[in-house]
Amino acid sequence: MSRKAPRIEPTLFGDGEPHEPIVTQEHLPKDSAKEELSAAAQFTESLKNATSRGYQSCNQFLRSHILSSRKNTLIAGGVSSVVVLVVLMSLLMPSEQQPAESTPEQVATAINPQLIMPTEAISRSHPVEFPDNFSLWATEYNGMVISWKAEQSSETTIWDIATADGDQSCEQIVFNNGDSYRSLDVLVERGSHYFASFSPLDSIAIVNNIALRGSFKLCGYQFSLKGSQAILNRHPHYSELLIN
Repeated sequence: MSRKAPRIEPTLFGDGEPHEPIVTQEHLPKDSAKEELSAAAQFTESLKNATSRGYQSCNQFLRSHILSSRKNTLIAGGVSSVVVLVVLMSLLMPSEQQPAESTPEQVATAINPQLIMPTEAISRSHPVEFPDNFSLWATEYNGMVISWKAEQSSETTIWDIATADGDQSCEQIVFNNGDSYRSLDVLVERGSHYFASFSPLDSIAIVNNIALRGSFKLCGYQFSLKGSQAILNRHPHYSELLIN
């Protein structure tokens, strides 16, 4: 019997050392390829989800911004409408706070706050007559009124200090010593009865001048004061105004 020689397999290495067998790509396990495909699919899905969420967030932001802008526009428009309406109403409706036109009495009071304007409605009392056909009265405000009868007149107001209109000779009473006092007004009643009114601030001075002076001039008329002191001393109202 002959002895068989051992068979030698060809190798790529010539060093005689044992080596691991070379495995080519075509011999990779199928499970590893599936895992890579699954990971790629998951990444793609995550990217799609992230893109979708970003789109939704951007869309929601844009909608909120548009709605906010519309809301601000509506609010601004509403405020503007209210302002325009208020201005129009203030122009069209008469305002009760607007000052009324000043009356002559108010003008006179503005010139002198202590001035009290007499009118025909102001009552007169304590009449006293003097020899030269004139009379002295006291008003309810302690102002003095001098009256006399003269020619017929169709006028009812001869002089008014509030308007400075009328007969300039009635502007003041002038005594023979030069003392003078402004009249508030000179009215005509019943056609021929003249009434010159004076401020209560001048009452004491006027009464004492009537008592002590010789004459006075008013509205172009000259009046004698002869015997006037005795007449005033006998009167209970005017005697209290005399300065001894």
